[in-house]
Amino acid sequence: MAKDKKSFLFYVDWGETFDELSNEDAGKLIKHLCDYVRDKSPETDSVLIKAVFANMKSTLKRDLDKWRTKSLKNSENAKKRWHANAYERKKTDANHADRDKVIVNDKVIDIDNVTEKNNKVGNPPAFSFKKSLIDYGFEKQLVKDFLQNRKTKRLSNTKTAYDDFILEVEKTGREKNEIFKIIVKKGWGGFKASWNLGDYAPNINDPNGRRQPDDLTNFQFE
Repeated sequence: MAKDKKSFLFYVDWGETFDELSNEDAGKLIKHLCDYVRDKSPETDSVLIKAVFANMKSTLKRDLDKWRTKSLKNSENAKKRWHANAYERKKTDANHADRDKVIVNDKVIDIDNVTEKNNKVGNPPAFSFKKSLIDYGFEKQLVKDFLQNRKTKRLSNTKTAYDDFILEVEKTGREKNEIFKIIVKKGWGGFKASWNLGDYAPNINDPNGRRQPDDLTNFQFE
């Protein structure tokens, strides 16, 4: 038997052979068979056991050859799958890396380093809606939730949109994070000082004397 092979086939028609033997010889034959499949190289002086086991031995060797062939094929297939998966992982990593780079005048530029390089050469950094909100003093978690609201409403995060938003917040005269929390909880992507803040702050009429509804989910503010 081969190493790591933990079983073998015992054929039903071998039972007829055992039926023809005495209990003593049948016991010797089964012990001989078990020793053989465990690589113990059994020996016997019984001509009968040698003759009967010869047919079994040829069958066991044939089954062992089939097992080795199948095991080798399975091993090769496993290696192919591993290499294929490794290639896909490498390809995916390369694609992710490429997303962080752009080509300008035939030169590859790492996006993550653009702001840093611009600062070194005296160029103004690119505008960041998120960073500007945080620098203004809004809480980071509120900023994260607010940007998700804007993303859901497909609003652009431009410098103009930021300036208008800050202007409206300051018009209320209230603490900025208090107002900001109300805006986020209502699911708004923007804000006007004339909007109704419900139980959180006094209602403020718009220039036309109309009161804004609490839920302005369809309002597109940029």
